[in-house]
Amino acid sequence: ATERCWRTLNAEPGEYLTDALSRHDVPLVDVVGKYIVAPTGSGKSHLVGAFARQYPLRRVVLVVPTCALVRRIVHRESGNGAVAFMGGEREIKGDEKFIVVTVHSFCSLATRINIDAVDVFFDEAHAMTSDTSRPYKLNVLRQFYDLAKTANSLTWLTGTALYNFHPDFDQVERLVVSAPQRIPKRAEFWDVENILATVCVGVRQSVARGRFPVVLLNDKRLRLAELR
Repeated sequence: ATERCWRTLNAEPGEYLTDALSRHDVPLVDVVGKYIVAPTGSGKSHLVGAFARQYPLRRVVLVVPTCALVRRIVHRESGNGAVAFMGGEREIKGDEKFIVVTVHSFCSLATRINIDAVDVFFDEAHAMTSDTSRPYKLNVLRQFYDLAKTANSLTWLTGTALYNFHPDFDQVERLVVSAPQRIPKRAEFWDVENILATVCVGVRQSVARGRFPVVLLNDKRLRLAELR
């Protein structure tokens, strides 16, 4: 099986996905039902808000991984009518046009609205591959997909294009948007005897330059308390 690529577009550094589509004369309605691969931070959730605003007669459901992300998107997209549903925290009245929900609460939402009449957007679509290795999420993802594929449309959004082995994905056309990095990055490898002491030097230098250092330790012998 091969993945079907519908279009490949180039975006400018820092350009929002909606702006890139407009510049390439791609209407928002044309990307519905596609598997959209676009860089992190390019505004994939903003694309959903723009779609809800442009097509007010259609009902939109955006599915995201966490409750924190639900709240963040609703706050940012409130001007486009976004409301949150998180398993009972808010009851659906019936007239909402843009609902943001976690994948865990999607099944509960499906008992309150007609799924076959909505356009579903699934953010972080690579979870359908990566999270299925976690047994406690497999049933949730299976239940979500069984319901979502009956929707008016199902659109996938991701910044990490992982291959999905489900045969249904062979029929989904892909829109791939690439963009140069907005911030140049540099990697260095240091061969040192005292790792913790070297990390401390690096952190001090980073802070002195006004930056925010993040330290990742992958050796259990290096204790975080000692680094502190």
